[in-house]
Amino acid sequence: MENLKHTPGPWKLAGGDNSNFEINIGETTCSVTCYDKNTGYHQISRDEMESNAKLIAASPELLEMCNMLYMVGRRAYGKSFDEWPEAKEYFKVFKKATK
Repeated sequence: MENLKHTPGPWKLAGGDNSNFEINIGETTCSVTCYDKNTGYHQISRDEMESNAKLIAASPELLEMCNMLYMVGRRAYGKSFDEWPEAKEYFKVFKKATK
């Protein structure tokens, strides 16, 4: 996990309204806003927008847990674990999240 470049946590959902939600990342605040680029109108419900913001706020922890679970599989099955379809999929997703 030493190659990760995202801002260190904790990442916390700070609240929101009907147009956006804020996520506090250390001393930085990020805003999650979901709207249609063509019309400028919000196309999803407040609940869905809040769920998206919660997922974003939890993503560093989810990434860390995925890495820990991979390491458990690697310890249990050795290098052959890297050939499992699930491990190959993990590598694709991990690269996508960390490039």
